[in-house]
Amino acid sequence: MKKIITGIVAMILMFSITAQFPATAAQIEGEKKDNLSTILTSVLELDNEFDKTIGFDGDYIAIDINLAKKQGATDSDIKLAISKVNEHNQIIKDTLAIQPFIIYDENSFYFDEESARKENVSEDLIESTSKDIELMNSVQPLAACNGKSKYEKTSVGFYTYFNSCQASTIITYIQIGAGIATLGAAIAAFIAPPLGLATIIAVGLIDIGATALNLSSVKECGLWIKWTGTVNPDPFWIGSQC
Repeated sequence: MKKIITGIVAMILMFSITAQFPATAAQIEGEKKDNLSTILTSVLELDNEFDKTIGFDGDYIAIDINLAKKQGATDSDIKLAISKVNEHNQIIKDTLAIQPFIIYDENSFYFDEESARKENVSEDLIESTSKDIELMNSVQPLAACNGKSKYEKTSVGFYTYFNSCQASTIITYIQIGAGIATLGAAIAAFIAPPLGLATIIAVGLIDIGATALNLSSVKECGLWIKWTGTVNPDPFWIGSQC
């Protein structure tokens, strides 16, 4: 049965050096409880001064500049952080643009280029996505898929589980250099993470690297990846589901 991959983001937030974080205190507190802020800080490769300052405003990443300054961030630090936030938000925007036109049928992906053009998706994004989809569909599926496939929230972050077929596919996607937006769309189809997290997970998996992922999936039981929100660790722990 085919699944329409729905959009995971709503609108892009662009920042200047004087921008303010628009989320309420309650929203910030919610991010702390979920420990997503530290995960985002690590994924974006920001320093300690930005702990608990990065979060989601709606479905896009935002930064609390005032808090960052209180924690010792300089104007130069903040400018670099904003640049990284904007770069990742552009990836999320691209993911939003292509997801309504990607269909996953458990074995392969289909990208409806013509419908994307009618909705004014940029030609460059259509072309790069089409190439990614073609390469992704060249992956030969395993004879049997072992392990579970899901997103699971924990008290200190979240876990992502990919069955052996999905793990093999993701590894190949990374090896062939599929774009982050396209990989994010695949992850959204595989495990349906909360809004905005698919591209964060994609970046994390690329950072881990195909070699490490492959070593962890050698028994073909599927992958289990733990994303932790404690202060300033490497947020990724990876292992087999065996």
